[in-house]
Amino acid sequence: MSITYKSDILNVSNVSALFNLKVANKQLVQTRGYSTEGIGSNLYRYDASSVATIDGGFILPGLGGTLSFSGTTFNGVAGTGRFIAVDQTIADTSMFGEIADNVTDDRNAIQRALSCGAKTITMQGGKTRFIGSTLNIPTNVTLIGLGKDASLRMTAISDLLSVSSNTTIDNISLSGPGNATYQTGSVAIAIRGTLASRVTNINIKNVTIDDFAEYAIYGEFCTNTTISKNNISNIGYAGVMILSGDTCEVSDCKISDITPGTSGNAYGVAFTMNNASTDLVATPRSIHCKAIRNIITNIPVWEALDTHGGDDILFKDNEIRNCKHGIVAGKTGVNVGALLVNAINNNITVNKNGYGIVFTNDLSGSTFITGSITGNIIKEAGIDGFSPDLGAIQLEKTIGVRVSENTILDAAGHGIVIFQKNVGALISKNSIVDPQTPDSVLWDVACVAVRSTDNSAIIDGNAFIRSGNISGKKVAVCGFLMDTTSGCEITMGQNFNSCTLPLAGTLASVVRHGRFFGQAGKFVGTGAPAFAASVGSEYTDVSGSTGTVFYINEDGTSGGWVAK
Repeated sequence: MSITYKSDILNVSNVSALFNLKVANKQLVQTRGYSTEGIGSNLYRYDASSVATIDGGFILPGLGGTLSFSGTTFNGVAGTGRFIAVDQTIADTSMFGEIADNVTDDRNAIQRALSCGAKTITMQGGKTRFIGSTLNIPTNVTLIGLGKDASLRMTAISDLLSVSSNTTIDNISLSGPGNATYQTGSVAIAIRGTLASRVTNINIKNVTIDDFAEYAIYGEFCTNTTISKNNISNIGYAGVMILSGDTCEVSDCKISDITPGTSGNAYGVAFTMNNASTDLVATPRSIHCKAIRNIITNIPVWEALDTHGGDDILFKDNEIRNCKHGIVAGKTGVNVGALLVNAINNNITVNKNGYGIVFTNDLSGSTFITGSITGNIIKEAGIDGFSPDLGAIQLEKTIGVRVSENTILDAAGHGIVIFQKNVGALISKNSIVDPQTPDSVLWDVACVAVRSTDNSAIIDGNAFIRSGNISGKKVAVCGFLMDTTSGCEITMGQNFNSCTLPLAGTLASVVRHGRFFGQAGKFVGTGAPAFAASVGSEYTDVSGSTGTVFYINEDGTSGGWVAK
């Protein structure tokens, strides 16, 4: 018997049952599932005159039709008319035929859902979908998981999700083929713009990503990208890599176990540019980017936070543990180094494996890094006995950098290294406690050290602290150590010192002395002393000239030196 009424809603077990009905135009039919009852139900209206493109979810074949696809292309029988979903504002992937058994390849079903025209695509929690090849998220689409563990799994070496502008990915889990070895092209989420066509307005949040052999999140030529509250682990090369990004933020993420890396490199978060290019037009710097409030752990190969060639980069309030280097602002080539970088209020524990914070630029080019390193806590940075050039903080080729209010504890080497070609650095209000090296090394460890040529700096208001002996270690031998005078001009303000020697090295006339307080000092230089120092301080003239070579300060003023 034909069903001719229109007002009542028919009810069928699955979508295939629709095609055998005998219904009038405009009839409503409720399916109890897509292929299995309880999974992918939807309400359809029969449109007898429609010839709309069949997408396998919102638009189905009509009476007498059959449903089959080759990839995402319909190749069944269209039938007469179409069954069209009544509500097309939100599409669940189950409405497009996913199996979600972690075995069957659900890529094409989910791609049909993503491409159906709905602005919100949902995935049910508690299920894992095997994906054989890249899913492309169109512009203006939000992909969101409902409940816990709405998961996609990929074993191919490929992008899992490729995103377009104005997209959001929220509350899903992505797993890859593993990170036992580094493999190019294994990426969880790829944002691939071009110089001529940037990808803009991306929001990736509450996503769990693990076991990809290259990147968790890769962005190139992307603008206004927010990556927040994600949990990223077991990635081959980088947790978040942004190339030529503009206004990108990585915040409140947990990033861990980035290994094995490649060519000795691996990164938690990096804002950079294409290292193979020095063309700042074709591959511009990453600009206006920030990494804030992230927890980054276990990157034994290389760096937690990095910018090579970035400008206006902020690293703030991050916690870094067990990474070879904490924060590095560096260069990609001549005149394509980082420009403005600020590292503020980060908590870094390096476990005597590498640098805490480094600002460096290409020595042969004309560009300098500027910015600040302020309010950071850096523990156990450096490498025991490795090099006197390695410190908790190192400056090289900087201009006007402010290093202030940092706390440096138990550095395996110098606390702060002013290496070479630094102009107008301000080293102020830092507390540097117990820098140390093994007794076997030949160089003495200092809280602040000038290690090479062409440096100008003010060193004022710092606390250089030796708290006690450590067996087998040289501890806080020098408050300030200067290894060369060539091209240098250092102004010493009032600094507290409890190290063995307040000042040491080849000081000469390039050091303009302020006053250390807390301990009488032992100073060396050329010519008679003319600076203020604590009562009882000693000075030796090493110029080799005839006459008095030893002085003691008797009243704490610059004129209080008395020849002995």
